[in-house]
Amino acid sequence: MTKGKDAPQAITVVLQERLMSVVFTPTGSAAPQFDLRSRSLPYDRIPALVREATTTLGVRSPRAWQLTADHLSGPLTIRVTVTGPNGAASLDADGAGKVVRRSPAR
Repeated sequence: MTKGKDAPQAITVVLQERLMSVVFTPTGSAAPQFDLRSRSLPYDRIPALVREATTTLGVRSPRAWQLTADHLSGPLTIRVTVTGPNGAASLDADGAGKVVRRSPAR
């Protein structure tokens, strides 16, 4: 298993239901990045963030959710977006998985 500087670095991670997409950093890129195998992401907090987004943001009968993690413009940010028949809502969390902003359905 590759570790440290030789480990593949990600720019963005997207989770949707049962699908995970990763955008890896091109060789030699100076783009902000993180190692998926390290504790860069708060993996233990992800189920709770999804549960909170699907139950507390006012989206009735949520049909889909998506989690996006990146730090392209500053520190690591995690956004969980939920959609349903009455619209979409989202919550943002910091790199530790602490919710810092909620945007409820309108």
